[in-house]
Amino acid sequence: MSSFFLTQHGAAFPPPINGEVSTPNILIKKQNEFPLGWDEERVQSVIAHYDQQTEDEAVAEAEEALQNESSMLIEVPIALVPAVRELIAKHAAQNQPQAEQRT
Repeated sequence: MSSFFLTQHGAAFPPPINGEVSTPNILIKKQNEFPLGWDEERVQSVIAHYDQQTEDEAVAEAEEALQNESSMLIEVPIALVPAVRELIAKHAAQNQPQAEQRT
């Protein structure tokens, strides 16, 4: 069974590369659909962060994430990833301060 790992921000790994699906002799560009609160600029910022990250920084970040008591990494079957992302987005929206919700 293939799975994704979800972060506390609802990001699933491994993500598709540039939203492109490759089939023999055909390259299909999928339309970008961003989760609540995400846009192209934020995606590019995350990509740049990880592209510039050293191996030592990546290991330190992973170790820190495992020590975080407010979240956890879980294995989720691929078929459930959209539902889990939706739950995370709803939870995040409900827990935004009132001032942020109006903007």
